[in-house]
Amino acid sequence: MESLSDPERLRDRDDVRALEETRVVPQSEFESVVGTVDSHVAVGITDDDGAVLLENDGTHGWTLPAFVVDADEDWAETARRGIDRLTDGPVELAAPELVRRVEFRPGGQDRGGAEPELRLRMYNVVVRAAAADQDPVTIDRSPERGLEWFGKIPDEQDGAVADDIRLFLE
Repeated sequence: MESLSDPERLRDRDDVRALEETRVVPQSEFESVVGTVDSHVAVGITDDDGAVLLENDGTHGWTLPAFVVDADEDWAETARRGIDRLTDGPVELAAPELVRRVEFRPGGQDRGGAEPELRLRMYNVVVRAAAADQDPVTIDRSPERGLEWFGKIPDEQDGAVADDIRLFLE
């Protein structure tokens, strides 16, 4: 995967699973939510034994390594830079697996009595990666690094996080 500038275009591809969700946030809390929502690219990479690399990010527990993508950034380049910081040895992005679009809308009606229009949209894109050469991908397994290979979904994970991990274990 050379470049990815618009995750919305992935939604039209037959080889990429597309999901969407709408979250209604109380009007009084909406502005604070806007400042905390980021789009992410998550990278799924497996070792020779079929285990998937997970990162304990300190907030969500063990998840696929994920990196914030700003509006003007290339998603593939962000994924490459991020995974290069976590692994030893070159890694190639193979293909996008999933795009999840989440829309946030303020609940209630605006002052004119109409439903508020869409205010915020974010994306999570999950891409597959593989070692760029014959050598296996290696990681720093020190506890402060928070990286580990998992052969199954961690017990504490469920929902979308578990679904994303499952893409690389089954």
